[in-house]
Amino acid sequence: MEHEHLSPASAAAKQPLVININLQFDPAVSFVGKPTRMVLIVAEQRSGEPVLSFEKIHDKLMHLIIVNSSDLSSFAHLHPIFNEQSGRFEITHTFQEADEYKAWVDVKPQDASQVLAAFRFKVFGEPVHKPKAVGRDEEGLSKVVDNGNYRIDLVVPDHVAAGHNVDFTFRVADSKGNPVLDLEPLMAAGGHCVIVSSDAKDFLHVHPGEEVEENWRGGPDVTFSATFPKSGIYRVWGQFQHKGKVITADYDLAVK
Repeated sequence: MEHEHLSPASAAAKQPLVININLQFDPAVSFVGKPTRMVLIVAEQRSGEPVLSFEKIHDKLMHLIIVNSSDLSSFAHLHPIFNEQSGRFEITHTFQEADEYKAWVDVKPQDASQVLAAFRFKVFGEPVHKPKAVGRDEEGLSKVVDNGNYRIDLVVPDHVAAGHNVDFTFRVADSKGNPVLDLEPLMAAGGHCVIVSSDAKDFLHVHPGEEVEENWRGGPDVTFSATFPKSGIYRVWGQFQHKGKVITADYDLAVK
């Protein structure tokens, strides 16, 4: 399993802490259709002692985002549960196809900077995923999702340039095209967005600029800002909550 530390140096910005994140699987090898227990240990590098205190990021102690790295067609956004007695985060996930996968872990130890770590691993068994080319999406930036119950449009500037801050908006409508005006908070915000480059190397975890209260109801537009690190094709996932259900739509976006 390949493990990438994306920002251990940033963890030392506020305090002399260097953080390691370890991902373990039970069983050790993941197979299609069989629940896999994933255990994540956040530890201080010098002592090896687990970190026991965390601050919330987007209303959660930890975000675990998993995609298949061959074509980004599989997407899971999970929130492992922290076990205070063991000092470990744990969650169970079942993979539907054999492929190579990449996972990002986003967590913030108490009184330290946010840490992002990435892992690569394989899932075995049948069926084996047959990759499709990223960037060839017939529906473009308008998607019918949730068995036809919603249409979500992604509105972006005519030219999206790498290295520049970009505002983009998701517009949520029902199956008849009527604007949805009663979206509910998702992770303390109007929506959530994950962006991954087609080569699965670059990762952006984005929320709207403002948090909302539990009684917030809004829509149809939810706007985000992001800076794309390089030109190329990116897959963009937007997530929103309506009537207690999380709705997810994905788009391929060309960045110049």
